[in-house]
Amino acid sequence: MIVVDVNSGRQLQHFGNIHEVNGARIFALATTDKGFIAPVDDATLEALADLDGVCLGPFYDGPELAADIGIRLDIPPEA
Repeated sequence: MIVVDVNSGRQLQHFGNIHEVNGARIFALATTDKGFIAPVDDATLEALADLDGVCLGPFYDGPELAADIGIRLDIPPEA
């Protein structure tokens, strides 16, 4: 999951990845202990910590995860 400037296409922030584990799609927050080169900062980690490891599926999908991240970090949705 990343934040991109829609005008320039430039990546602004990388929050983590969605991995498939035993057939389930799981969100992994970008943290140092998971080996991410550019982990999220402490404030972002605190705001998103409970989303780490969330399972994506028919009841909670990628767009909903993105919306939750945006709400928690006060990032406006795409126009």
